Amino acid sequence: VVAKKLHHIVLGCIFESAFPAHEENLLDYSLSRGPNNPWCQRLRMKKAVILVSRECAVLTVKFLYRDITIRRISGLIALAETLRQKPQYGSMVKTLQLDCLVPTSMNKIAAESVCLVLDSCPKLYTLRFGTFFISSFLTHDWPLETELDQVSADATITAILKHVHTLRGLAFTIDTKLSTPYTPPVPLLTQGSRLISLTLSVPTQWRAGMDALSLPDLRELSLIVITSGNSQEIRRLAGWSLPSLVTLALYTPGFLPDFYTTPFTSDLWVVL
Repeated sequence: VVAKKLHHIVLGCIFESAFPAHEENLLDYSLSRGPNNPWCQRLRMKKAVILVSRECAVLTVKFLYRDITIRRISGLIALAETLRQKPQYGSMVKTLQLDCLVPTSMNKIAAESVCLVLDSCPKLYTLRFGTFFISSFLTHDWPLETELDQVSADATITAILKHVHTLRGLAFTIDTKLSTPYTPPVPLLTQGSRLISLTLSVPTQWRAGMDALSLPDLRELSLIVITSGNSQEIRRLAGWSLPSLVTLALYTPGFLPDFYTTPFTSDLWVVL
């Protein structure tokens, strides 16, 4: 029994070294990179190890579900169906990134799938939304000029609201060449009191409640500046209460934001 337990521990250490969590964000998952890019190869390796034996499957299935990136709408639907049939996998999901294009005809099933997935992942740590998902879904059929009661009427936003208070990372990442600025509903920010990492574009339309946002645990703030024309908007962030902020990352489309950090303390580690 002891030898078997030790064997499992050794295998677990090997798999932890082979699939370190911090490397997931370093790989380009873009469909444009083709089927043989490092991200795809890594995913295939995880699947291959699971198929080696029952013992390997038990030890490595958590690595397959720990960090999930959805690149196609079919993947989102398949994930929802898997978690419906095997709900025990939901507790393995720590990071979920949605960056699939959602056709208008599939808005309903996409919303249902997102709701089921979020409700099935009680230990979700980080939730990210990419350019394609935001531009084709969040800003298409789900207008977000919202107060809390209006937000609650939308099933997808309601599902996110149910879980945002437990999240430690939230990102709305857009490609400045492919998308316009996106500002999430204010309740998603005001209720994210436990967030330590937040990524969003600098708002071009400030909604009620955004000027006095309080995120006491936030340590990393990444801001996407679409054009130099809305650079002045960053000064309004001076009203945000971010006592734990350590890192400020600014993403700009080819111009130097030499005055952008004015509202923030000079002790910050600023990444341009």
